[in-house]
Amino acid sequence: MSFLTLKFSLFLSVAVLVFHELPPRMRSRFLLAVSCLFYMSWSVPYAFLIGGIAVAAYASALEIEDRPGAGKRTFWMTGVAILLMVFLFFKILPFLPSGGPSTLLMPLGLSYVTLKLIGYLTDVHRQGIKAERSFVSLANYAAFFPQIPCGPIQRAADFLPQLAEVGRVRQETLLSGLRLILFGLFKKMVVADAIGSHVDVMYSQLGIEVGARYFLCVYAYAFQLYADFSGITDMAVGIGRLFGIKAPDNFNRPFYSPNILEFWRRWHITLTSWFSDYLLVPMKSRLTGLGTPGLCLSIFVTMTAMGLWHGFHWNFLIFGALQGIFMVVSILTLSARDRLFIRAPLLNKCRKFIGTVITFHLVALS
Repeated sequence: MSFLTLKFSLFLSVAVLVFHELPPRMRSRFLLAVSCLFYMSWSVPYAFLIGGIAVAAYASALEIEDRPGAGKRTFWMTGVAILLMVFLFFKILPFLPSGGPSTLLMPLGLSYVTLKLIGYLTDVHRQGIKAERSFVSLANYAAFFPQIPCGPIQRAADFLPQLAEVGRVRQETLLSGLRLILFGLFKKMVVADAIGSHVDVMYSQLGIEVGARYFLCVYAYAFQLYADFSGITDMAVGIGRLFGIKAPDNFNRPFYSPNILEFWRRWHITLTSWFSDYLLVPMKSRLTGLGTPGLCLSIFVTMTAMGLWHGFHWNFLIFGALQGIFMVVSILTLSARDRLFIRAPLLNKCRKFIGTVITFHLVALS
């Protein structure tokens, strides 16, 4: 049941109307039922799979919080291992010699659910948040249906307190949600689809030469991808607000970024911040003694892992590794670039523009 179908529009309309007519104490359970129905419209067996990993995360978090000493780490590692094994099973399955059973496709949203629950277990282990004692609440967090297809990856510390307050949804929240849905629809169905139809034609006519038409395709595809992805994400955030859940923004004018590090702070923000908090920062902390090389290695590994998260294919691996290399080069050359622009005042006035153009090309061409 895609966001863009009439069937989903009817489903959402009924769900929102019933949700707001229910007593506040029943809304959380109803929201979970709505999320289950949404997922079952894609796959009933995989809906039970998502429920199963939510149970594993729920039980692990309680044990992490209740166990003393080393027991906390044991249950944290066990919970994370379970989540990763399920995720990696579906990622690796297509590459097995037999190709795997043809019916076992990647479950919708499993990548996002896995990151959300690993982050939740890690936050409980770090004692950043308390383990959620209500399974209904944790299951709502794991399977909140607007965030299943494309995110954003909302943290448990942000989502769960809002879920506890769904009995008091303000009119301003509802109106802002409707505006985001309409804006997302416009970006997806008007901008992205219009550009996409031309991009498909241009790519089909490309030869092996690299000329103006090739670069036009590259530029157009970059804007198509942005409008498509950010449009769906805007819709997801807007739908969440209809139920009183405010999710974080996932895009912040990324093509205006003056350098590659800033670009990844503005593009798919919740994914970048997740990998930063749960992979980059711990790795950088362990490699502190290495100084700048340790920082560069941490960044390269993190960006490569982000690439592989999208898919176990060479193109994703190379893309992630390239972004890591671009970031490392940006860090290592910062002092030299500062000196260059100080010596050239005219260039310094255009520094942000030059950086924005270079950053856009680094991303678009890679």
